[in-house]
Amino acid sequence: MSPSLPTPRVPDLVWMMVVTALVVGLLWTVPIAAARDADGVHLWLGGHTLVRAGAAALYDPIAQLSLLSSAFGGAVPDDLWAGRNDLLGAFFYPPPAALLYAPVGLLPVHTATLVLPVVSLVAFLGAGGLLSRVTGLRPFAAVGATLLVPAVFHCHVLGQNGGLALLVLAGASLAMCRHQNMLAGLILGALVLKPSWWIAVAWVPLVLGRSRLLLGFGASTAAVCLGSWAVLGAQPWMDWLALAPDIARLAELPDYPLHLQYSLPGVGRRLLSGPWGARLGGALAVGALAVGAWKTRALATADLPRALCMAWATVSLISPHAHAYDVVGALPGLLLLGARRGLHPAVIVLAVVHHGGQALEGGQGTGWALPPATVGLVAVWLALGSDRLYSSVDSRS
Repeated sequence: MSPSLPTPRVPDLVWMMVVTALVVGLLWTVPIAAARDADGVHLWLGGHTLVRAGAAALYDPIAQLSLLSSAFGGAVPDDLWAGRNDLLGAFFYPPPAALLYAPVGLLPVHTATLVLPVVSLVAFLGAGGLLSRVTGLRPFAAVGATLLVPAVFHCHVLGQNGGLALLVLAGASLAMCRHQNMLAGLILGALVLKPSWWIAVAWVPLVLGRSRLLLGFGASTAAVCLGSWAVLGAQPWMDWLALAPDIARLAELPDYPLHLQYSLPGVGRRLLSGPWGARLGGALAVGALAVGAWKTRALATADLPRALCMAWATVSLISPHAHAYDVVGALPGLLLLGARRGLHPAVIVLAVVHHGGQALEGGQGTGWALPPATVGLVAVWLALGSDRLYSSVDSRS
């Protein structure tokens, strides 16, 4: 029997050109992105409130609105203060996140909005590089495929932090693949800065059953929370915990962008209105978690990279809130398949469904009951469970 032909792959030179063009294009358009006065202003506002009004005012909507008004010459753009902001303020991340954004909070708002897209780009570049080591995909291919994810564009134009979340997942994955479980847990625990991500990943150390990973995760979480308590005092934490019940029911508050939610809880709310939609979304998420946890556990010994990719895809599916800039959890699985199967038709189809579905949503969302971006997440998640697709490992791409 003649040997099978090697799987075709995109040449390195092509990927180098793609990466160069994307980096230059993103940097060139930073001023345009900054001028949008989008979500990055809210992140800046958390740090700005902390450094200008002090920790006691951090979760005071009146103080936030006053500072925001001053930054914009007395007229706050309508898009920066929705109905829910009267109750929660515009920054309702936990106190450690305010410390994270304090450096940009020292800057004028329109300088900060120039900085945040650059930080996002650096985070995505770093995540792509780390995922290259995890999946075996060639560095320029991994970085290029990462930068092509529409979430990069959304983070760029909004000044958002999906790239930082992906960087944490990539760093923790590489540490685990190198048997540095304590370090992996310490990295993963940093997601406590963004509780919707922390909640969605908290099951992973438990399912993998690695005591040092779990210890590192708990220690990192505690260190970040207690460290911010020591620096800022108890009051910001008490204020944030008082807001927590309203944050937990964010989907029920005025002006909630349900049309821009792409995890299964959001799909449930789209399909059915009222409490039944929340129940359906919860049931879908629990089902995905059960299957994802079972498959992650089953793969962990024989194929750790694939197990981790399954975990992160599951995380995106079950997230309480998954905006367009957060839809990054299935990317590692797509890169892994590309490393193992090259330009196999299944890789091309999945890339089109995953990337194309998010691109189809655009900046305003399709509004469809089953969003194309969610279809892309589910498609990669299902493919990760296919031994036929992922178990055949070609030479590294």
